[in-house]
Amino acid sequence: MPWETILLDSPLLQRLRGVRQLGMAHLVYPGAGHDRLEHTRGVVEAAERMIRALERNAEFRRRFGSDRDEAVPHVSPMDRCATRLAALLHDTGHGPFSHATEQLIRTRYAAEFNAVEHVLRKHFEGVTSIAPAESVAVLIVLSDSMREVLTHARLGTGVDNPTELPEAVAARILGSRSCLRAGYLSGIISGPVDADKLDYIARDCHHSGLPLGIDLTRLISKLEVVVVTPENAPNRDLRVRAQNIPGRRFYDIGISLTGLGSYEQLIIARVLLYDRLYYHQKVRTAEAMLRRLICLAEEERGTLFTIEEFYTRFPDDIFVGVIGGSLQNLALKRGGVRSQAVARMIQDRRIYYRAHAFAARFIGGLEGLSDVDQRDTRAEKWRKLLRELLTDDDRKKIETKIFDKAKALAGAIPDLADRANGLNPEEILVDVPSNRVVVRGGDILTRTDGGHIGTPNLFFDPERWSQAYEHQKQCGFVFTPRNRVPLVALASRIVLYESFKVVMDIQAERAAKVTNVVKSAWVAAAQKHGLCSEDCEKALNGNISPPLIKFHPDDIALPREWSNLDPDLRQRLVRDLNLYLPSGLVAASHKAVSTAIGDVAVLIDMFEKTGMFVSEEMLAESRLQDEIKQHFMSCQIDVVEGSEISGGETDLILSRQLVVENKVVSNPIRDPFETGYRFSWQARRYSISLCSNVAIVILAYRPSSEENLLQLPARVRILEIREDSEERCEVRFVVPWGTGVPSRAKSPAKKAT
Repeated sequence: MPWETILLDSPLLQRLRGVRQLGMAHLVYPGAGHDRLEHTRGVVEAAERMIRALERNAEFRRRFGSDRDEAVPHVSPMDRCATRLAALLHDTGHGPFSHATEQLIRTRYAAEFNAVEHVLRKHFEGVTSIAPAESVAVLIVLSDSMREVLTHARLGTGVDNPTELPEAVAARILGSRSCLRAGYLSGIISGPVDADKLDYIARDCHHSGLPLGIDLTRLISKLEVVVVTPENAPNRDLRVRAQNIPGRRFYDIGISLTGLGSYEQLIIARVLLYDRLYYHQKVRTAEAMLRRLICLAEEERGTLFTIEEFYTRFPDDIFVGVIGGSLQNLALKRGGVRSQAVARMIQDRRIYYRAHAFAARFIGGLEGLSDVDQRDTRAEKWRKLLRELLTDDDRKKIETKIFDKAKALAGAIPDLADRANGLNPEEILVDVPSNRVVVRGGDILTRTDGGHIGTPNLFFDPERWSQAYEHQKQCGFVFTPRNRVPLVALASRIVLYESFKVVMDIQAERAAKVTNVVKSAWVAAAQKHGLCSEDCEKALNGNISPPLIKFHPDDIALPREWSNLDPDLRQRLVRDLNLYLPSGLVAASHKAVSTAIGDVAVLIDMFEKTGMFVSEEMLAESRLQDEIKQHFMSCQIDVVEGSEISGGETDLILSRQLVVENKVVSNPIRDPFETGYRFSWQARRYSISLCSNVAIVILAYRPSSEENLLQLPARVRILEIREDSEERCEVRFVVPWGTGVPSRAKSPAKKAT
């Protein structure tokens, strides 16, 4: 189209000629140096093919079929123009090296991006997740300058009302249903099967040389217009959407059953591209070096890069040279000597090497557990580790710890002294890829010849592929220059143990290609010089198993009022749990204990708020147990009463893991945590065949005076089970009873002076 050529020749689009589609992948796959402008033109072509395929199918649907519908909307000139323009402009929001710097830019301006995303979701119907590059592209489209271009009479788009064009283009970039007559076009630019994916998957396969066969021609030809009504909607969300629309029907993009084979090819190709190309360890290393270069240049020049500086017209390679200092530009303040060194390494392809690998499947020390407990415990340990490495700042803290540890080790171990000469913080990088392999095969609708609407019944489960990536493929690395690998490998192992209580097995060494690089004598020397604990030394040298899952304050959910009254309560509970259970718990028991503490706290809170038991003259244990049981059942908590275990009958069992002993003390007492020593042993006896490490005791006590009536946060405590050679503790909750109503409260008698 002539109006597209005008935009294509503008500096805005021509800037994309210097932005590499695949970031730093060309350093590993030499042919993968294609740019965003190539991709943009391909998306326009794919979008037009999709529009034509849907137009043909819409015309067929108006005239033929058992579910013939003459009301299927036609594609208006505005629909076609806005869709093609969105294809042309959708990548204008990418900064240097595309996705390699996208999250870094978003982090720099998090508040601004959050505000923009909030407004866009509120204004455009059906928008959920918004990538940072999409936000920038939409801001460009809606800017005054672009509005002036898109609405200019001489642009020649031919639409009836050009003033509506900018908003319609923005809606198409976001995949919104707004500003669209033919609703089935809404997902062409951003959707489950969109022109963007069709082009980049095929293009990336071609340029990288990965032979992943995709039949795009057949896939596009099998696209269909699907009519969704409350009667045929395959799920609740679509049913509600259809009910709330005038006419009680809407039109969406779908695919025929005969096109599912091609659709599966697309999904499989995307998954394999992440595994073999996007997340290739050398690509990740180079991109991590690039991000560190940007941060280092900001540090050396004393100021963050502005949005304008990120979106310069420099090609990517020139951008590296300018911010690194090997090239000079008066408009862009560069970094210093250290930045120049990193930039030179990138330009000369002297990419860092792997010093350490860490992943869920590599977590060691679980050999004595059952297969199920090993799997679940590894998954939980990995989840906790990832939570602490979620952001750039989190990873920077670990990098700093490894750097400091490496310097100290080099000073204490002669074999490693030369490895630290001239070592700088930017030479240690921790990289953990997020799981962007997530695919959902059911996002697109299918339609049978009889008009039945459903979701694809695929040969494989795409969601399982995503989960399999986390368990079998997702892997973090510590990168460093080649000559520093032994030193950083040792420092990394110590820091990961000290920070997360994890030790990786021999498979991690093989994945990082550092088998036998770290000597046992070095670990022993580190312990001798106080650079790692005795437990750390034994765990790294294979003499003891590392702890299982330790407790974290985020694991325990308490009533908000309790946390407000005592902000340190969760930290104290976690401290004592970890103190009395130094070896941790397996995943199932850890989850059961964490959940039970929160559930019982809610129960104790409810007892207090409702005045339960305050006027009781006598309280039977059966009454207490019945109230507890009824509460748990009403909250749909798994609770079993009166199970025969170990030759006796327990009170309650929660989550099939924890024994809950319910006790009532009739005599008035001052401190409910100093009484009932035998209760924990009773619970321990019953729980030997369950989680015998932790016992839950709910003790109803009669306060000896008003001053012995504890506040809510003081009604839970972790108690050590004394005289036990194994690691055990009791979580005791106390419930006051027989205290009388508040209006009858009296002050304690004054002590004689």
